[in-house]
Amino acid sequence: MEMFIAGIGSLMANVAMVALFMMLTKLGSKFMAKKAKKGQRLFKRLDKALMKIHKPIGYTLILSATVHGALSVGSIPHIGIGATLFGGIALASAAGAAISFFIRKKFKPVKSWLYMHRGLSILALFSFCAHFVWV
Repeated sequence: MEMFIAGIGSLMANVAMVALFMMLTKLGSKFMAKKAKKGQRLFKRLDKALMKIHKPIGYTLILSATVHGALSVGSIPHIGIGATLFGGIALASAAGAAISFFIRKKFKPVKSWLYMHRGLSILALFSFCAHFVWV
């Protein structure tokens, strides 16, 4: 049974990594779409396509990271507190980015929620990298 739980936890970690990679691809496509010249529509199309799946990918990231964390805490004794701490920070900041989207209409001026969303996303990225290095 422990092997099964560890396998599910590992699978959820891989799903979370793929979702995070797709989120980073969205960030890169947004940057490249802004820098693209008039005739280069590839990055604008990619950005538009990734924008449509941005929210479901975020849900997948948060859900899989939560399941991974719940199944991994205590099951791997040699990891230490750092991996748990950075994983928790990554999960909390990703959830905060999602919450900032849901309460975006309460922010004044209207676009100011985007700064919070991006800041929390960057915090999630760096804490995920620290979590990954620690593990």
